[in-house]
Amino acid sequence: MSFRNSLHRIVTPFSLFSLALALAVVPGCDEDAADLDVVEDDEQFADAELADADEPGEPSAAADEFTCEVDGASAHLDQAHAPEDIWPAGSVDLAAVGSDPPAYELRVEAESPSGAPRNVFGVSTTRYYHQAQLRPIKLCNDNGTTCSALTQANMQAAIDWADRVHFRSDSMLRFRIDAGTNFNAFVNNSGINNTCTPVANLASYTTADPNGDGQDNTAADAAFLCPPSFDDADATDLGQDIEADGAVPLYARAGIGTVVWDAATSSWKTKNISGGSSWCTTHYVNLTGNFGGNSFLAHELGHYFCLPHTFLEGDTKPKTLSDFTSQIIGKVLAGHTAWDTAGIVNALYDVDKSVSWLTGSLAYLASYPINDTPADPGETLFAAVHGDECNPNPLLSIYTGIFFVAPYNTSILYFANPDRRNVMSYFKHCFGDRQRLSPHQRGRMLAAVTGHRSGVVDWVSVPAWENWTDVTLPFRPLGGDPVYVDSKITTTGVGNATRVRVHVDVEQEISGLYIKLVDPNGVEHSLHGPGDANGFTGAVRTIFYLSNLPRAGLWQLKVAAAYSQLEGDPGRIDEWRIEFE
Repeated sequence: MSFRNSLHRIVTPFSLFSLALALAVVPGCDEDAADLDVVEDDEQFADAELADADEPGEPSAAADEFTCEVDGASAHLDQAHAPEDIWPAGSVDLAAVGSDPPAYELRVEAESPSGAPRNVFGVSTTRYYHQAQLRPIKLCNDNGTTCSALTQANMQAAIDWADRVHFRSDSMLRFRIDAGTNFNAFVNNSGINNTCTPVANLASYTTADPNGDGQDNTAADAAFLCPPSFDDADATDLGQDIEADGAVPLYARAGIGTVVWDAATSSWKTKNISGGSSWCTTHYVNLTGNFGGNSFLAHELGHYFCLPHTFLEGDTKPKTLSDFTSQIIGKVLAGHTAWDTAGIVNALYDVDKSVSWLTGSLAYLASYPINDTPADPGETLFAAVHGDECNPNPLLSIYTGIFFVAPYNTSILYFANPDRRNVMSYFKHCFGDRQRLSPHQRGRMLAAVTGHRSGVVDWVSVPAWENWTDVTLPFRPLGGDPVYVDSKITTTGVGNATRVRVHVDVEQEISGLYIKLVDPNGVEHSLHGPGDANGFTGAVRTIFYLSNLPRAGLWQLKVAAAYSQLEGDPGRIDEWRIEFE
């Protein structure tokens, strides 16, 4: 039984145990929601993220465990460390390279008051969240044209995705559509709705090098034909008004984002906004005209709550293995010892570790550094090396061997293994519903939520019903049918719930799970199948949403392994819960 969320839970009316812990905190322009084209809006926020990171400390070679007693319950804090000797002498074992930072888990084991199994039908609980209110503003041009087509359904789908990311990350933050939202209203403002304004005679430019600098089809050419025109003053004024109402302003922009060269017709064409931007110091989040159910909103909200990208940005971002090699050689030539392989790679590519930009009113956030995300040279290099940045193999690394002459006279291996599931990376369109934040990213975000962004976040309590009893998944026999096990929850209430949130945490090493839910009416709902999401493992930790179901009755979660396996951990239902909206 994993109590990763135990600090968020108060058991009522029959407390199994009381738990009171005080935990010490351990001291962008983005891709399109659909086609992932990069736009230039966010470069104004990029400089603060490019400072070299400090060199990392040495990890411990052993696992430490600290134990305390909490009202008769035994609580263990396990810290897992990567071994120092990952690379045996004379060999390179890429399979030994992990993709996760050190993991911390709080487990609380309470004694049952009787010999009967605990938690058989779940318990009634109260969950507490920091809840951010989001108010989308649908924009048009001054003349009422080129308007956002955002719908409430698409907005809700984007919020649902963001809530899943935060549930998977053990965050206490969730998001809601602000009560002041009007999906039938528009704000006519060309200055906010557009990123640039094309020159009047755009069609007359029939060369790929309109600015005459000898470089075809560059960002400079696009800026020459479509000079930046985004009105930050108007965007800030409107955003501050919305923030004063207690909501996060989201601009649904449908105007022109840039111009692109069409080689087939030898002409330049306008392209609608295909990316977004936000940052820790801005008063708004820029999004596309109809953002929907993917990581786009979750990523930009990360910026709004002070999370930088995990990767190196700008012209220095490596695009090929040759770039990666050259940048490492450059560090050595600048005086960095070649033997410090991790230090060099981290100094080049662990950019979100920097706190140099946290000054003035943001200085307090420096106490919440992001030291647990691995070096990330970016998705372009990864795709160049492995053919596809979304290759599901978790053990793929970016690596290069460099031969150095005196005083080294040997080849040295350098590698980077970015966390491609991190929602603040540019792998954010990969791996479906598997994305997450690191523990330190979560800490920084919650520090912003309770600090300078507190005006747009409420502290709310939500009734819930949960079952924390582990249920082991049996092995599926070779050639046999899936073998289901179940876990039950009994809920109370009157009438039907508009929406039911089913939080599910199933641990499994081998890819592929079947997950079903039987509602109080006896109807079986298929929640998840083995092909529903790309993933590094078969584990499923997400939120499923159902509509118009009874608040009172017996719910049954049924889970089975999709594939046979001969050895390893068979997996388990770790915990699950139900909340009504």
